[in-house]
Amino acid sequence: MLLSAALAALPVAAALPVALTATAAVAETVDTSFLQTVSQRLVATVNGAGSHASKVAAVLAVVDRDVAVDQIAQSCLGRYWRTATPAQKQRYVALFHKVLANSISDKLGAYEGLSLAIGTSEARADGTYVHSTLTRPGQNPASVLWKVNEVAGQPKIEDVVVEGVSLVITQRQDYASFLSSHGGNVDALLAALDRQVANHG
Repeated sequence: MLLSAALAALPVAAALPVALTATAAVAETVDTSFLQTVSQRLVATVNGAGSHASKVAAVLAVVDRDVAVDQIAQSCLGRYWRTATPAQKQRYVALFHKVLANSISDKLGAYEGLSLAIGTSEARADGTYVHSTLTRPGQNPASVLWKVNEVAGQPKIEDVVVEGVSLVITQRQDYASFLSSHGGNVDALLAALDRQVANHG
């Protein structure tokens, strides 16, 4: 859909390069401002007072509002999304949310004392990428790239690339490897995710 829309717009782009450049610049500015706001909320929560449970709840509220979790879940399932039944898709997305929440709960404490400096942004064919540098006590600074796209009229985070490694692509490869070794059986993946959620302490 994005490719066909871009091809259809080529004649207009040739006639109005300045206008399109200005529009892209506005979009990048909006996405950078969006990331700045999200990062401030996350850093304030992680480094602030309060119990672990309250911090996790606050971070999950940010995730629910500002991260395209459903779209990320679909992307992580890759080509198997097309063969999954509606019931399997619904169950998978629900489990994906739970696994993500558990992962945040497990890892949140390791990020206390972090800082996140938002840098420049760049428009690419698949979205706007916002550069940042994440710093944690006792750790080397890490380059973090945030992929932002508009979902239902609002900017949403669609991927996080840490030191050149896409979290979405990494998860997709993990799921693809599992499914390949289980004959492409989506129910086998759902059962494994169910066990992962059930065994979370």
